[in-house]
Amino acid sequence: MRGLLKRGGLNSFTLTPKQWIQTTAVIGIISKAGGYGGTYAQKDIAFEFSSWISVEFKLYLIKEFHGS
Repeated sequence: MRGLLKRGGLNSFTLTPKQWIQTTAVIGIISKAGGYGGTYAQKDIAFEFSSWISVEFKLYLIKEFHGS
């Protein structure tokens, strides 16, 4: 984990979802390779990630998935 934090500020640093899951032992996120693969997250984690894209997008997702 220390190496991850040390490299995190570099422009050349990349981190795949699978690397992040393995490094941090995160719960609630699954990453699968292959034709039917992808990265899947528990609903609340996905909502928080969507705010990185934009606040408007996060609010749209919350309204769609919570039915408000």
